[in-house]
Parts: sequence; structure tokens; C-alpha cells
Amino acid sequence: MANLRFAQGMLALAKTYGTLPPTMPARWPWKPPPPNTLRAPQTGTESPTAIQRSSDGQATAWGARDLTEDESSTSFARFDDGGPAITRRQIGNGAIIHFSWLPGISYMKSATTTSSRLPSGFSAVIRNWIVSPALEAGVSPPVHASVAMVETPVLVSPAGAAVTLLNWNNEPIPKLILDLRLNFRVHAVRSVKVGPLPFKPTSTGIHVSLSLGAADILVVKP
Repeated sequence: MANLRFAQGMLALAKTYGTLPPTMPARWPWKPPPPNTLRAPQTGTESPTAIQRSSDGQATAWGARDLTEDESSTSFARFDDGGPAITRRQIGNGAIIHFSWLPGISYMKSATTTSSRLPSGFSAVIRNWIVSPALEAGVSPPVHASVAMVETPVLVSPAGAAVTLLNWNNEPIPKLILDLRLNFRVHAVRSVKVGPLPFKPTSTGIHVSLSLGAADILVVKP
């Protein structure tokens, strides 16, 4: 089927943004075209946009490329041939940040090694690009971890909170620093593996650190 159902939303956004999406595959499985190398301004250099990033660099992009019709959009990452790779357009009080490639697939394919049957070594540059729209919108996660690739789902109840810590780095983390945003005053924190942990109250919750192997659970008591 040439016109896939999920492409309908892409076409609506493309009309608003002013892009020509690539031709959709007529059948699956779809083999992606050869990768493109894209670049972003290095930290400390002049950037043509007001968006500031703490981690810029270059990465390999996979997927068919869009064609941007409206050159008024701000581009803050480009392919080696100069074509726009990531662009931004102000729409009313918000903005559309458009990737003219497939960032999710590109991130998956950026893994450099496989350890314990899990891929690792993902591109930090692509990861920062993917989360940048949420950060620009002011979205704050309930838990901020000092090391990337640590999953921190939170369950909250009248009895307190449980924070599951899942380490996807394939290596133990000697010191993981966590900032938890909580809506109650904390009296005790306990690691299922380590036991009671010291913590420091903050204006939005608590600050706590611990060593982390493959997984752990923090039990936070009011």
C-alpha cells in the first residue's frame, strides 16, 4: 500500500511547515538508503540560531531526506552537502523543530558495541538533538540522572515513592547522582540493594547519590 496510514499526519505537518516528505515505501520490509553525514556547529562557535546547545558535533543520519521548501526556517544542523538537517520554525506561541531524516533509527544504528547482548555506545549528539525540543519547552523529568542511559520510572502513592533504576550502560556506575522532584517532604530514602541512603533536601525534592549495577529501586518515604 503506497499511502501508509501513519503518513497522513506527516503530510499535515509538512503542509504547515513547508516541506516535501520523501516518497513512502510501497511495501515492507523497507531498506533505508545509504547514510548521510550531518554536522552541527561545534561548541563555542557562532550559530545562526538563538537556540543554544551544550553538546554539538556531528553524527550519521539514516533515512530518506525531506526537501525544505521555505528557506525562512532556521537551520541549526546541516548535512555535509549544505542541505538542512534540523530546522526550526516559529508557529504562533510555539515552534516546529523538524528533522529531515530519521533520528530514532539513526540513534539505534549509532551503537558502536554490543555487550551482554545489549547495544551500547549510542551517539550522545543524536540523543541531545532528540530531547532538545522537550528541553526547549521547559519539560522537567521527575528524576534527573547524572549519567545518560539510566532509566528512572517513578511510582507515587500515599505511602511515598518508588524509583526504579535501570542501567543500560552495560557497565556499573560508581557514583550516580539523582535529583528527584517530589510533592511531599522526604524523611527517609532506602536502596533495595544498598540500604538506607543519606540525602539532601532541595527546593523541589531531594538530591541523593549511590553506586548502581544493573538495577536497583529507591524507596522514598514521607
